[in-house]
Amino acid sequence: MAAPQDPPVRLWQKKRRTKKLAEWRAKKAAAAETTAKPEAKPEAKK
Repeated sequence: MAAPQDPPVRLWQKKRRTKKLAEWRAKKAAAAETTAKPEAKPEAKK
């Protein structure tokens, strides 16, 4: 019996998902940096 393997469609979905997630993470991190920096510093000092 052949080893279980994802069909090509599934592989494309996985690749697309990881790419989208990476873009989303980068975008979220950038947004968090811009919004959190002015607010986070005074909170840390308190």
